[in-house]
Amino acid sequence: MTWDDYRQIYRDYSTATNQIQIVTIVANESLKEFPQNLPDTLKRPLLGGIVEFATLLSQVAGSAKDGRKIRRSVKPPSDDPTEATLLYSVLQLFLGLVPLGASAKLDKSSQPNFERLLSSQALIMVFAFVEAFLADTLRLICSVRPEILKTEKKIEWSTALEFDKKEDLIAHLRERYVYDFGWLSLDERVKHLRGKLGLEINTPTSDLKLLLWWENVRHVIIHNGGRVSQEFRTRTGESDLPIGDPIPITFKDIEKTSTAAALLAADIFESVSNKFFDKTRAEITGLILRSRDKLPKYLRIESSGTTKTKKTRRKSPAAHNKK
Repeated sequence: MTWDDYRQIYRDYSTATNQIQIVTIVANESLKEFPQNLPDTLKRPLLGGIVEFATLLSQVAGSAKDGRKIRRSVKPPSDDPTEATLLYSVLQLFLGLVPLGASAKLDKSSQPNFERLLSSQALIMVFAFVEAFLADTLRLICSVRPEILKTEKKIEWSTALEFDKKEDLIAHLRERYVYDFGWLSLDERVKHLRGKLGLEINTPTSDLKLLLWWENVRHVIIHNGGRVSQEFRTRTGESDLPIGDPIPITFKDIEKTSTAAALLAADIFESVSNKFFDKTRAEITGLILRSRDKLPKYLRIESSGTTKTKKTRRKSPAAHNKK
């Protein structure tokens, strides 16, 4: 692999993290006052089905009050399978939110809150992409300096004899190293890159603690539906959240976590570029850097070879320098 390959890996990571932010923000705005803010192509057929559903719901509630039994069904708005799937999913959602009975109705009290779900999905992807970047980084380092694979770990003879070429064996060892690396926590992976590979990663402890906390939240989202578990309390030292309660998560949390992850990736990219490819700061462009002037509501943009800076207001809680 070359430095251009690694630079593209970093750019792909940066693109992915920006996509997470865009999708989360746009989805949140579209789902506010659901379904009023949906695109017209989805909203019109959906509203027709919801109105029909509300009418049938009232009829069913009235029949239950009178002791009568009736059966009603809602027809799909069109032959488009996407519209049909959306309508039936929404109706099932409302059935879970609206208690059936004489007073059953659709109003603001039955308005679904999508923020938690969107935030949870975004958090999962934030860590998925930063972990992929770390794996690609380690894979690249091993490709450039294969001697790094010389450790005390042993390999079975039968495994070694499966490969006809030395290069294939090295590739196998490299992938095994990357696989084992992936089982470490994010904090442990940073320690490994610093201690074993000698990278100078300037990410502050506060950012690593933030990432470690939300990494553990990511685990319980995937494995326990986002609810507090005993393992979560043990790993984080959290004692205020009862076991079984959902862990609070908001868009602001995603913004902070995504920012910390992006800055960590930038620190690693710069360190690898310098140590293994002899690249100077002036040669590394398009890099998101931590702000030196502590202006949390501004984005500072610096161009190589000039002292001029441009400041633009932003909403993120963390400041960056973008070079």
